Amino acid sequence: MPTHRKLEVSARTPHRWNDADDANDARLSEAQRATPDWTWTVLGGPRAAWLDDPWPLLCRARLVITHAGQNAVAECAAARVPTLVIPQDRPYREQHATAHALRAAGLATVREDWPAAGEWPALLSRAAAQPDRWDEWSHGDGAQRAARLLTDLASRGPAPRASASHTSASRAPGQGACGPR
Repeated sequence: MPTHRKLEVSARTPHRWNDADDANDARLSEAQRATPDWTWTVLGGPRAAWLDDPWPLLCRARLVITHAGQNAVAECAAARVPTLVIPQDRPYREQHATAHALRAAGLATVREDWPAAGEWPALLSRAAAQPDRWDEWSHGDGAQRAARLLTDLASRGPAPRASASHTSASRAPGQGACGPR
């Protein structure tokens, strides 16, 4: 009997992640049937489970499939979990730009479109074997670093008040804080 590996999918609908329709559900079902040695846990979307705190699942996952939104990518980076990224279409193609950066840095496995059923087994194996390079994206200590910086700033005491010559009222129209551009 094959060893089951945990897989988390962060959105319910695979092709156009925000759309809930029978065609998208069928694509997801096809992917699940094509990978019987993987246990899929689908989160988010209109027809899938909703958790107040998906963090424990992310931390236990062998692999996460997600879109290329900044929050989703940041969560995968913080969890240090191998990630398969399939960017959503957005008006400014920002998710495609993020996916391109992730691929170029070797941080995640990226697909520009939803894979055919027969591609899933090899794709999941390749993505799960991706070495952990997430520390290049997120050091994992952002909250602690922010707390140290704020504590340091607070310990300095109040900042000196700016003189009238340095206030915005003294700037010429069209002049920024650093002078004319």
